[in-house]
Amino acid sequence: MLRDSELIIRFHYYNNEKEVVTFFQGLKQTTMRVSTLVKLIPKLFSRLCLALLFPCGMVWGDTGISPALQNAQDKIKVIIEPVKGLNGEIRTGLQKIEQTCAIISKSKINESKQTIANSPETKFQVFKSEINQAKKWVADQNQQMQNKLEFARGKLAAQASSCESIKSNPSPACQDYKVNLEIWTKLSDASAYYYAEASARLISYEKANELEAGGCTRPGFSIRMWNAEQEHLIPTLKNSSQLFVDILNGS
Repeated sequence: MLRDSELIIRFHYYNNEKEVVTFFQGLKQTTMRVSTLVKLIPKLFSRLCLALLFPCGMVWGDTGISPALQNAQDKIKVIIEPVKGLNGEIRTGLQKIEQTCAIISKSKINESKQTIANSPETKFQVFKSEINQAKKWVADQNQQMQNKLEFARGKLAAQASSCESIKSNPSPACQDYKVNLEIWTKLSDASAYYYAEASARLISYEKANELEAGGCTRPGFSIRMWNAEQEHLIPTLKNSSQLFVDILNGS
């Protein structure tokens, strides 16, 4: 008898670091049951939020970096951690579903397709419309961030001269320049990762919708996943460029 899979993620925290152990486990029912994957997303966010209640302390003597840089890194972490690796976990779950669907009996798939065919079309229309809107938000926020980074890079270029003739014991202006340059670099990398991950998750939700339409999941599977994204991540995404800019400006 064919059994479907659950995607289970266990979190272990040691010294404020996250260890994620992912594994698949069979032994459920003959029809596709993927509700566990849907529950994965809010569970992930709640666990990460608990972890972030206990951030690493900022001590100048211990870290060896400036308080401004340490503060920027801590704030970047708060934005990046909830999405770090999340799409990879979702994709792994979807791939397992797709593999299982390829060997499940056609009668079961056709039964699921018929159920979906009888579902209100408006739900899928709303889903597609909201995904498209989210793609626009990602593109818009990313572009705003790129504009701010480009502007800040011009200002940094003007400050670079403070270090040109200094070989040892750099001046305070030179030290400030080096710190600001490192903050700029970390923000550039972090924002690029953030928006790439956001775009990738939207593609994953579309893939989930395709699997649902193909009878591989229960009706409403992709919409429940998307609802979790809307609840936990979209509010931050819509204001993300300003959050990054605030870090860039030292706010």
